[in-house]
Amino acid sequence: MMRRYPLLCSLGLLSGVVIGLGCWHKDQQHCSYNEGDDFCQSRGWGSFCNTCEADNHGCFDEAPPADCLAQALDDGVASGPESDGDGTGGGSTSGPPTGQGASSAGADECTPGCQGSTPFCVDGACVDCDEAPENACAGLGQGLPFCIDGECVECSSSSACEGATPVCDDDTHVCVACTAHSQCESGACQLMNGGSCFPPDTVIEEVHGTDGVSALSAAVNSFANGSYGIIIVHGWDGNYSEITVGDNKTIALLAAQGESPVIQGEAGERGVRVESGAVLYMDGLHIMDSGKQGLLVAQGRAWVDRGRIVYNSGGGVRVTNLGELVLRNSFVGGDIAGVDAASVEGASLSVLYSTLVGGAQDDDEYPAALRCADPVDIVVRNSILATNDSAAEVVCIIEPGAISFTATENPVAGGGNVALNDLDAMWFNDLATDFSLDSPPSGMQAVAKWLPGDPTTDIHGDQRRTDGSLDYPGADVPMTE
Repeated sequence: MMRRYPLLCSLGLLSGVVIGLGCWHKDQQHCSYNEGDDFCQSRGWGSFCNTCEADNHGCFDEAPPADCLAQALDDGVASGPESDGDGTGGGSTSGPPTGQGASSAGADECTPGCQGSTPFCVDGACVDCDEAPENACAGLGQGLPFCIDGECVECSSSSACEGATPVCDDDTHVCVACTAHSQCESGACQLMNGGSCFPPDTVIEEVHGTDGVSALSAAVNSFANGSYGIIIVHGWDGNYSEITVGDNKTIALLAAQGESPVIQGEAGERGVRVESGAVLYMDGLHIMDSGKQGLLVAQGRAWVDRGRIVYNSGGGVRVTNLGELVLRNSFVGGDIAGVDAASVEGASLSVLYSTLVGGAQDDDEYPAALRCADPVDIVVRNSILATNDSAAEVVCIIEPGAISFTATENPVAGGGNVALNDLDAMWFNDLATDFSLDSPPSGMQAVAKWLPGDPTTDIHGDQRRTDGSLDYPGADVPMTE
């Protein structure tokens, strides 16, 4: 009595069928058309029947993968597409030729072969994967195993992506690097390390104001040297005390959804310090009213998203000694006499879609939005640089073109930059702490140019223009009627 076995498609082979040039050749002695494992063992050809392999009539000593096991169906004559050849199907092939998928047609019915957007031959016609057998895309062996809207693609969800490209792009269905913490199942993205996600076993802690002003600092210190850690920070009526990130730790401080926690350095103290070897990611937090700079990056690295580092008596941010800082969708600076929004000394600074405002003149001190000394690398794009004094807002010797598509008061070399003349306090909601645009000048409406990979929303979550047309620079896109 003959048992009937299922037709499977895996790695270009259908159960008991060898794929040739545009046709199927049925191997009458293939184990999947006979008694499966028993058939192989009775002939001394092997212990297992592998329905995904053509060689040796599918018989091997090694157990096949689960989806290649021979499973008996109802009794009856084995069915399967017949060839227009001699019907013996005794030969074998290493798989379908390039552009050639499963076929149930004669050798001449899909000649010279299917390719392009319709790489599969079914019933004598070239079709896309929607009309091909299940898992046909995987059978092509091109690293595009999923079928989406008739096209073989790399991924259908992020569960198919890993390593340096852990995110499945919703539009292209290609695995790409992460660009936001929310894209990672572990809870945080290594934005400064190629866009891989934090390790899946990263510990996540939550900090509440009821735990005390030093709770955030204690949480950072609780992580071991060299470890990864994620801290969800909740807002409260008071402010957390200053923190230091060192000991080669990689820490993500993420504001709880819908909350705006504040870090404040005490008198004579900074808000946040990042030391050599450490990496800090901050998203949605405020550093405000500290006794020194809001953020000091000394040899370490930091990435700030949707931050407000404002109204700190020692200035906004300072980067020194080969440190690296990225500011994205952030407000930095504030109207405090004599202090810069950002200063860079032998280090690197990248500013994207951010608003940097230097303070007012203090005697002979003329604050800048950006001040540099021996910079390693400076890049400013799609941003606003201004000061509340009459001096230059950029005091920095940098490469031509380092600043682009940015609004300034005075002309600055670089593609797409726009000079708007002296700052008017009415541009912003609050020149001290809130640089949301209130009454911006008309010349500010068409400055920034969005590029793939840039944030699609502003500091408030409002949508940016991503169609290539020019838009507002800085961290805020004003609401328009």
